[in-house]
Amino acid sequence: MHSEQHQDVYESVTAILCDARGGVDNNVLPTNLLLADSPDELLALRAPDKNISIFSWAAPTELREAVASRMPADLITGRWRVPKHASETLLELVDDQVTRSIMAGLLPAIAAYSQLVHGTHLEVSLEHTREQPCPLFHVDRLSYRLLCTFRGPGTQWLDDRFVHRRFLGKGSNQRIVRYGANIYEVDRFDVCVLKGESVPGGYRRGIVHRSPPVSPCDGTRWYLRIDCP
Repeated sequence: MHSEQHQDVYESVTAILCDARGGVDNNVLPTNLLLADSPDELLALRAPDKNISIFSWAAPTELREAVASRMPADLITGRWRVPKHASETLLELVDDQVTRSIMAGLLPAIAAYSQLVHGTHLEVSLEHTREQPCPLFHVDRLSYRLLCTFRGPGTQWLDDRFVHRRFLGKGSNQRIVRYGANIYEVDRFDVCVLKGESVPGGYRRGIVHRSPPVSPCDGTRWYLRIDCP
């Protein structure tokens, strides 16, 4: 596992960018993390001791370069509602070739996500932002959420062992994050599925995470979010 450390805005907290495509020593990973070698392995997130799964999608180099070279104003945004067992219809709803290629590459992961959730339709959003919409660490009040960042920093999350859950929702990251903890950041083009607190037995077991800060060097963050209400 390759990692880079960079300073976070909260004292005594280190942000670590994990590249799961490299070699990995499972003994140094947070125990709540599931690394999936294939999209189907994302389904193992049902295990009660796991609340985040990451699959490293091998996006083609030319696709990564096309995304990186675009002006922020040219990054496609939109919201769509599609039947969860017909997620390929997303390809018919997107005109832009780069965005369609991204969606096509992610279809296996989206199909696996669809097996995790119980609703009939997927709420799909493509968004880009220069802001940090959710700066506070929190848990989602839903079952599972799929996220994939294509430009800028990815979702940040915590090792369960370093979380004071009693302070969630009380407006202070410094109280939530235990002293000496790491903040983990999902790498670009890695698919992550987050477990929320609406799964059976999920109370106080959802992944604690936040939106990443977007630095002037990053310029913007462009990402996919999929929920199933």
